[in-house]
Amino acid sequence: MGRGQLSLNLILATLILLALRGGVAEAAEVGRQIAGGNDPAWDYTDLLYPPIVSPTALTVAFILSVVKP
Repeated sequence: MGRGQLSLNLILATLILLALRGGVAEAAEVGRQIAGGNDPAWDYTDLLYPPIVSPTALTVAFILSVVKP
């Protein structure tokens, strides 16, 4: 694996953690509310994008490193 792919992997791994930080804290609060018997309205779609985009970008980097070494 070249330096470019390694750099891309590290950047994407860091970005997914940063992108999910706020959403995970919000999800934990919603979980507390549900456990307390409340029925909060919550939009979970923001948590879907980082785990979809990051593996897609990593797959593209992998394919490029195999096809064009």
